[in-house]
Amino acid sequence: MGSSLPPGPRRLRLKPEGCAPADLFVKWRAALSKVFEVRATPPEIAAFRGEIDVHPSARHVLSPSWHSPLPLIRRCASGSRERFANLLQIDGSATGLAGRGPMRAEPDDVLFVVLAQALAMRQSAPEGFARG
Repeated sequence: MGSSLPPGPRRLRLKPEGCAPADLFVKWRAALSKVFEVRATPPEIAAFRGEIDVHPSARHVLSPSWHSPLPLIRRCASGSRERFANLLQIDGSATGLAGRGPMRAEPDDVLFVVLAQALAMRQSAPEGFARG
């Protein structure tokens, strides 16, 4: 008999087909929950559309997504001093606060987020969907 390998990180793909906006929002928010707190008003949740494709490895996660405008919050995490996230803004923009200073990202900008500092940003786009 062979030995089985321990379960590794799993790929997650969320698409809007066949899913009510509120249900899709809950699943999409859960996919980002290790890094961001996703906040939204009831009207934003009711109209939510989005897609995310999470590709994890043992040390990194790549997660291209597009979504309706939403605020993303990252609280300070003392155990994350050496951890960071890179965000590539493809469509739309992101504005808010990173640490104690203002931040803004336009299409093709790359954000380097130190996960030990707080981040509060809102992603939005004139066409209705932010992509990154």
